[in-house]
Amino acid sequence: MEAKKLHLIAWHKTCKPKKYGGLGISDLKALQFANACSLLCRFYNSSSPLFSYLNAKYGTPWTPTHIKISVLWADIVKAAASLGSSISFNITTQSKIAFLWDPWVGGSSINNLCSSSNLTEIIPQHSKISDFILDGDWSLPDVLNPTILPYLQNILLEHDPINSIGWKDHKRICFSSFILYYFREEIPFCWHKLIWHKHHALKYSCYTWLALNGGLKTADELIKRSIGGGIGF
Repeated sequence: MEAKKLHLIAWHKTCKPKKYGGLGISDLKALQFANACSLLCRFYNSSSPLFSYLNAKYGTPWTPTHIKISVLWADIVKAAASLGSSISFNITTQSKIAFLWDPWVGGSSINNLCSSSNLTEIIPQHSKISDFILDGDWSLPDVLNPTILPYLQNILLEHDPINSIGWKDHKRICFSSFILYYFREEIPFCWHKLIWHKHHALKYSCYTWLALNGGLKTADELIKRSIGGGIGF
């Protein structure tokens, strides 16, 4: 039976992107988060039968629901809450953005901005923005707060088929960007480009990475962990 091996670097550090001091090995939680973010974008920007079904059953990720939700939908809802203000909404005449619940008005929802008007008793819960657009122009209900009506009427309506949601400061949405966003609270390491240079031998890059992270089994590192303290030199 093999003896238990000594590992000096935690696995969660190893699975961080190289930019944040890891080896770039995929983290399962980061992959799950990135997949949920990708599904969120496709939910708004795609017309596939799956997302049409989810929209008909649950509404949008910000729509409150009182029925039991699937694991898939729960992941999408969590991703929407996590991305928050990083999402930008493009108002189109055929948009499936929820009129009451989605934060399409400067990062807030109509329901929050008009919380004193009991809109949920007047406007159907699953109403979309497209329900309040007539002949390419706004046809907003009079029950809305008069202070926000001018702001809404000045929101530009996109008549060309474009994505309903995007990601601020990003020209295009890609899976790797969601992975990096998952680690957004980590501190970037300034030395990662020097170590993982394409012209450096991988063997020496790995040894350098181990040394910087205290992963080499040197006498100093072993003594820090009270291992081999009695070894003589």
